Amino acid sequence: MTIRAWCGAAAIAVGFLSAPAAAADYINVDATDFSACPGLSNGPIPTDPGTNTSHLVGVPSGSWYSGNDPDHDPASRHPFAAHSWYGTNHHWVFVSTADGIAVVDLQGGTASVAGTLGGSSTYLGLALVDYGVAGERTLVALRSDSHIITWRLAFSNPTAPLGPNGDLDLNQPYISYVPFIYDYACSDPAADAGSGEVIASTTHPGTVFVTNECTGAEAGSIDVVDVTNGPVLKQRTRVDKAPTGMALGPNEDVLYLTNEKAGVVTQNLMGAPSVGSNVGALMTFDVVAAPSGGASLSLATAVNAGCTPVRVVVGTSRVWVTARGSNDLQVFDAGKLLSEPPNARISVLRVGPEPVGLKIVPGNRIAVANSYRTDIDRTYDSHMFPRPSLMVFSITTLGAMTGWGDRGHTRLLPTPCFIQGTANGYGDFPRNLARDDERLYATFWGASALKWVTNASIDAVCP
Repeated sequence: MTIRAWCGAAAIAVGFLSAPAAAADYINVDATDFSACPGLSNGPIPTDPGTNTSHLVGVPSGSWYSGNDPDHDPASRHPFAAHSWYGTNHHWVFVSTADGIAVVDLQGGTASVAGTLGGSSTYLGLALVDYGVAGERTLVALRSDSHIITWRLAFSNPTAPLGPNGDLDLNQPYISYVPFIYDYACSDPAADAGSGEVIASTTHPGTVFVTNECTGAEAGSIDVVDVTNGPVLKQRTRVDKAPTGMALGPNEDVLYLTNEKAGVVTQNLMGAPSVGSNVGALMTFDVVAAPSGGASLSLATAVNAGCTPVRVVVGTSRVWVTARGSNDLQVFDAGKLLSEPPNARISVLRVGPEPVGLKIVPGNRIAVANSYRTDIDRTYDSHMFPRPSLMVFSITTLGAMTGWGDRGHTRLLPTPCFIQGTANGYGDFPRNLARDDERLYATFWGASALKWVTNASIDAVCP
């Protein structure tokens, strides 16, 4: 597995020809209509402007190891998520991979790997929990066998945990006695909870939220887990098929969840007469204090978030979702998701092939990782973006586009202010994004690499 840096000087802006007005709604503007989502070829398709038709090569910056981690194979790490923790003397980045959790130090901009946590197991979602103890955090990771593993770490040397790790098997049922509930992670008790993400609450320290994707089952779940004294399952809520991305609102009083496929839970909640093929759901939960401490969730609303929605991020007033199945970025009004769901969608933006990773970055901008994870026929699409790619858009510029705010009537074709292709094209598979005050990071599952671009490099080319 290699670590690479994106060179800011290689970033370029790309122009589009003007898109014609759509003859009909690109997507049903009623966000609570779940009958259909747009296909890949629906709506206006941009014409190739004749620029940026080749891949831009990242700048190598060494291997994962520097000789410090000889028991792990860099070629098979397949990173999933990243999370940073930095201060004086160190800039740690924890990266979940198919070969343990790599602990990388990027102090001074030069990467070195201090070691690996978790042996050679595969890990997915990651979160760091701050209890207010200076120089300490708890790292929470979802292992691929559906176990939540926790480590108490010291900033001075996070490769040496402070005491034994915690372990919670999410395949075991959640049992509540008042009222009595015996609930498995998946709608099919024989299914494995499988992959998912983890996010931590700061309002309720020690509380993390976990998605159980339950591949192959008709419905998964979202769990509330207390990691204060070892992981304990506090609440489980049945949702729809393949729940994946999560985000907390700015005040952490709401939580947003993407389901790749809307199902019975959404249909019953919103009174939808039908749910079309590949229609996904964005669910909004109220987050309240639990009587026993920590947080609990209450499902409030759900809306049509396009074809196969996978990741979600939240700004001060908007909620952004990558719709992998239709190459779209969907934008919602955070307030209306609760108060007026049918009118919650603001706009639909066309981005690159099969977008997954999503992150709001400094300067009122949003970054998208276009995964290009399946090499399918795209002859209908004449626009030659680098594939896969990282794009950054100015949110101010998006809001000034003609058609912004038409609730999806027109599929808008925005111009990225920063675009970076990958060295190898199909197969690199950029998956998730992370950020801190210095860099935007991307995990490349297919290329077994972590890449980054500095915030300063984005500032140099984006308004």
